[in-house]
Amino acid sequence: MMPDTISPLDGVDLPQPNEKKNWTNLYGTAKWMAVSKAASESLRPFVVFTSDIASALKIEQELRFFDPRMAIHHYPDWETLPYDRFSPYQDIISERLTTLSLIPDFKKEVLIVAVQTAMHRIVPGEWLALHSFSLVKGEVLDRDKFRKKLIDNGYRSSPQVSESGEYAIRGSLIDVFPVGSLNPIRIDFFDNEIETLRFFDVETQRSTKEVNEIRVLPGKEFLLDQLGISQFRREWRTEFGQFHDIALYQDVSDGLPPPGIEYYLPLFHDRMELLMDYFSESTICVFDENVEKMAGQFWTSVESRYDAAQHDTTRPVLEPRHVFCDFNELLGATKKFGRVFLTGLNTSLEETNVFATSSPL
Repeated sequence: MMPDTISPLDGVDLPQPNEKKNWTNLYGTAKWMAVSKAASESLRPFVVFTSDIASALKIEQELRFFDPRMAIHHYPDWETLPYDRFSPYQDIISERLTTLSLIPDFKKEVLIVAVQTAMHRIVPGEWLALHSFSLVKGEVLDRDKFRKKLIDNGYRSSPQVSESGEYAIRGSLIDVFPVGSLNPIRIDFFDNEIETLRFFDVETQRSTKEVNEIRVLPGKEFLLDQLGISQFRREWRTEFGQFHDIALYQDVSDGLPPPGIEYYLPLFHDRMELLMDYFSESTICVFDENVEKMAGQFWTSVESRYDAAQHDTTRPVLEPRHVFCDFNELLGATKKFGRVFLTGLNTSLEETNVFATSSPL
């Protein structure tokens, strides 16, 4: 039985959990006018799956145009190719972790994500919560232990803090640019007690606003503390067996994050999750046209790059199923949510909607 077919411009009809609807006869920006109307009138979070990264940015702009007050978040892609040997920029990692930390508290926010980005397996929500911490004015803090904690959490030492994930120690001051914060924080100590917490400007290095508490997220999507390294080494030996003369294995063993380590994230965690595992069941999932086609192309690229990389014995790679999910698994993870499939075609859905013909709904 096909989902209900509606034209939401004539009246928004949102699906309930475990329900699916097609919104058809929507051309161009009419799709995003409809989504904007639905999200504005609803008290439920929305996730919009787009066909590619460029579309995600364009759709975000259109939604902001239709409702400038809308709380819109963008879950960024790593912007690396599958199994690349270099890592994403730190600002991308910071934005991803910040967004993930906010999702459990979504009420009527809208998250936009490219389907290929949603096909990456990600760190468990419990891990992110466990390894986030707060700094509170007046608390006693061992500075040496705090410095080690920052390093273990993926923060980098710098003479002067300039971007997210960096810290600098200058006498009784510790400057930290916490992941999850728009500005760096200056921690001023009196002995081992935090006397003040003050935001400061990166360019001028002048303090601005004083606060009583700030939350600090991990600087990476993995930890290089003793437990994290032990987990990685154990899982590596289970997965690959060999480890002698493997530079990546030795770097991690020495507490160094080698380029491209993100494609080995499953070795640092007991399990991995999908993006939708972070959301409450009241969430509405919106699928733009062509997402299945583009997801299929991305999966083909994943398999092709894995086939090319797996023969390099100096750098073994994880099988795709460990690092990514295919579109059917992603779609299955959304079944418990209300789902909307967008199409601008005013003909039979059986003939035009790829979701209706080839995906297990």
